[in-house]
Amino acid sequence: MQNEFDNMTLKDFENRGQDLLTRAKQVDDYISYRHRIQHLPYRVISLTGSSAHMRVIDPYSNKEKEMISFVSNDYLGLSHHPEVIKAGIDALEQYGAGAGASPLIGGHNFLHEQLEQEIAHFLKNEYAITYTSGYAANCSTLLAMMDKEDIAIMDMFTHASVFDGCLCTNTKRFLHNDIDSLVHVLNNAKSFKNRFVIIDGVYSQDGDIAFLDQIYAVCKEHDAFLIVDDAHGIGVLGKTGRGIIEDYDLLDKVDIITGTFSKAFGCVGGYAIARKEIITLLRYYSRQNIFSAAATPQTHLGFFPPCRYPQTRRIRNKSHPTD
Repeated sequence: MQNEFDNMTLKDFENRGQDLLTRAKQVDDYISYRHRIQHLPYRVISLTGSSAHMRVIDPYSNKEKEMISFVSNDYLGLSHHPEVIKAGIDALEQYGAGAGASPLIGGHNFLHEQLEQEIAHFLKNEYAITYTSGYAANCSTLLAMMDKEDIAIMDMFTHASVFDGCLCTNTKRFLHNDIDSLVHVLNNAKSFKNRFVIIDGVYSQDGDIAFLDQIYAVCKEHDAFLIVDDAHGIGVLGKTGRGIIEDYDLLDKVDIITGTFSKAFGCVGGYAIARKEIITLLRYYSRQNIFSAAATPQTHLGFFPPCRYPQTRRIRNKSHPTD
């Protein structure tokens, strides 16, 4: 007998117009049904952390089970690399388990400062700001920069954190990787004070890459800022692992680069890289940098071994022997 939930997904419970408790009850009923028919692949409990082979708790039998993982972003396996783990332990012993304050008022320690310098240098720039996640890097950076007189022009496949970061400004989407569509939107957005074109370097769902050379040229022609989130490219693509922007030789030309430490680098956290004046603005107006505690010391120090080029190249070549 068919159940009403059989042909539904979580998308069907968005913006349905009900009061909170009615909607929450429907979602709970849906999740319970999916668990009952053993078709609920979410929030599986891991016992080993991120790796190609994982030991998990089977959500239906409640027993341990060995599984192959196809969902991890730990592209190079660095989350379990001995040097990364040791660096994190060293940071714990020196700085303790938490930052204790937001970066603006005392939580910004020497490791955070060093990390901002290292990630900026790694991506051939001079200035960076770090966040507790890649999501926060996009969302908080965009919220701090744009107001009601600006417009964010986004590839329709950009990450959810980008859309959340643009809630307080005007927005327009262009067709995925469609240069003509981008030009059309820019031509109809000339009245806005600042125009920001926002794209991913590598799109996580389909794995395709941005036509960055063409998009950069269009942005220059139309006097628009270009923001590239290369979370899925940095550490994996590029001649020296510096991402898709390196492949296009645009590391020193893209206006703002955002990314994460939670994928190829095997840690956690995020960053934005830009010219000095923009980074200064973000340090004093980015709300996550003001009102949220700074990243834990061990997550930041754990980034240093894979960041430094000789080490990155050595580890990367094990995963890409034909490079």
